[in-house]
Amino acid sequence: MAGDIVQASVERFAVARMAGRLLPPGERGPEFTQMHRVLARVQQELADLRQAEQRLRAQQVITHALAECSSVAEACPRIFEALCAALDCDWAELWRVDSTANVLRCTQTWQPKSSCATGLDRAVRVATFACGEGISGTAWARNKPVWITDLAQQPTLRRVAGIDKYGLRTAFAFPIRLNREVLGVIALFSRQVQPPDKHLLRLLRDISSQIGQVMGRRRAERRLLDISEREQQRIGQDLHDGLCQQLAGIAYMASDLESRLTRRSLPETTVAARISELSRETAAQARQIARGLNPVKLEVGGLTAALDALARSIQSMFSIRCRFECQRPIPIHDHETAMHLYRIAQEAIHNAIAHGKATEIIVALTRERGSLTLRITDNGRGLIRGKLYGAGMGIENMNYRARAISAKLQFIPRPGGGTVTDCQFNHHNGRDE
Repeated sequence: MAGDIVQASVERFAVARMAGRLLPPGERGPEFTQMHRVLARVQQELADLRQAEQRLRAQQVITHALAECSSVAEACPRIFEALCAALDCDWAELWRVDSTANVLRCTQTWQPKSSCATGLDRAVRVATFACGEGISGTAWARNKPVWITDLAQQPTLRRVAGIDKYGLRTAFAFPIRLNREVLGVIALFSRQVQPPDKHLLRLLRDISSQIGQVMGRRRAERRLLDISEREQQRIGQDLHDGLCQQLAGIAYMASDLESRLTRRSLPETTVAARISELSRETAAQARQIARGLNPVKLEVGGLTAALDALARSIQSMFSIRCRFECQRPIPIHDHETAMHLYRIAQEAIHNAIAHGKATEIIVALTRERGSLTLRITDNGRGLIRGKLYGAGMGIENMNYRARAISAKLQFIPRPGGGTVTDCQFNHHNGRDE
């Protein structure tokens, strides 16, 4: 690096100049004093250069993390590690704005492995801050970075009781912004007292803009999904209340006609019977489609009941083997999360049948150590040259839904043919993260 090259040159210069001039203090002249000042200034510039390089590397790491990860939550550990290494920090927090309650809630924390602030996480996770309250709330209210050189001198900004015992001295927080709107706040803490640094503040503003753009895109995706979901529910309701009722009426009229023709022993009886039978079958299929577009069981019996009903409906409608496997009910209290998982399963099944020509599909829901996995396995054509069959809007829709719940979605070749669609996300204590 440039700093290493300059450092080597300075060291050679110092050795050459000092070799013949190691004089007692009383014999050191103005030339020695001047050289000492020059060396001190060069050494300071070298230190500044190394620090600038380290911060540039941190920004590059953050940029790559945001590009490679499906969500800010997934990228956060890498972002925090890079920031703390570059800024010599010992604790980091991500706060998101809860627009409903108008408070900040901590969604992630990070600390180096050598840190001993393990008890701080529990205290921070349960805390909330209004706009202007605490360090994070102050950054939210001001809509610009906040730098506290010494927390000991700012007792009103100490956010968590007992924070002093962890030895955190300097704190700086910067808002995550999309244009002028604050979406969240990142707060960093160091055990060393650090004076404000204008270059660092500029770096934090750039990082804030990067993260804000990613969060803004994710929010736009969620809004598009919400619009799509409402439209599907409207169509499903219209099918159920309109088309299904009309088909049921036609079936009833055809059945009545069949009875009249039978009493007269007319040959058209078989035609009326066939019309009645087809009307009932079509009404049943329309009801299944309506339930798929508007799965009421998500609210009545939860995701497990909805997926079980989906599997049975697919098996009946397409005459293929389709079953749902789940050892025990897995409660997901957030309706939005349950709906996203249901739609991912629905789309994976559709792809397997329409494009993969699958004849057997298994939908499985499992939970292990706080991680929930939705897995759809089929015996279709599988991946073709590394690409999923029918890759298009449906796959993009699945990816959007996975990102909306910070889940990891993968399409894996199945040994012996077919595809495994694997969706994993964190699920702690029956609540969705």
